[in-house]
Amino acid sequence: MPALPKRYYYMFWLVEPFLTILGAGYAIFLPEKYASSLLPETVERSTIGIGATTRGQMVIGALGSCFFLIAMISFSLFPVIQSLPESPTKVSLVKALLIPLAIADLSHIVVTLIPLPISLFKSPANWTGLIHGNVTITIILFLVRMGWFLGIGIPSTEGTTPKRRRLPGSYGQVTVPLPPISPRWFDPHKHVDSPNTETTPDGSKRSPRKRRGRGA
Repeated sequence: MPALPKRYYYMFWLVEPFLTILGAGYAIFLPEKYASSLLPETVERSTIGIGATTRGQMVIGALGSCFFLIAMISFSLFPVIQSLPESPTKVSLVKALLIPLAIADLSHIVVTLIPLPISLFKSPANWTGLIHGNVTITIILFLVRMGWFLGIGIPSTEGTTPKRRRLPGSYGQVTVPLPPISPRWFDPHKHVDSPNTETTPDGSKRSPRKRRGRGA
């Protein structure tokens, strides 16, 4: 079974990092517009210009830097993992990379939704594009990761390899191979001397004499 089919590979290697880089560039180069687009204009008007302040630019720039870091990790590691031969180690590497990303998906969704006013939280139709980017798109990415963990869309090789059948009572037993029988070791036509046969001085063989007791 392939550890990372093409549909998942291109999603994690190209699509997701590309979206993340877009968010990083938006936050780093346009912090004022990024801050004002986080909420509708009718919500919390006093903070709409936070992106123009020094504190706001530092916070938003740090967020963009984190986005950029995540994108670079995916860009660099997934091609390396994909180039490895299929093995349980490759599956473990993919899992080790997707687990923290899935946890980050959930935390990102939570920290985005918790500060929202209840009225805005219950009205996704009034969300801005940035809220949808931080919540809706992240949910989609999380579901794709869960699809990989559940094996959805991953071809299985089960049933293509014949299984070895065990004989009843053979569990725990070790089969010891016997050496091949050589004609030099075994010849059914060769006469086997009796253990009681004696060889005479002239080379002939005869049975030993029975010892007679005294008085015989």
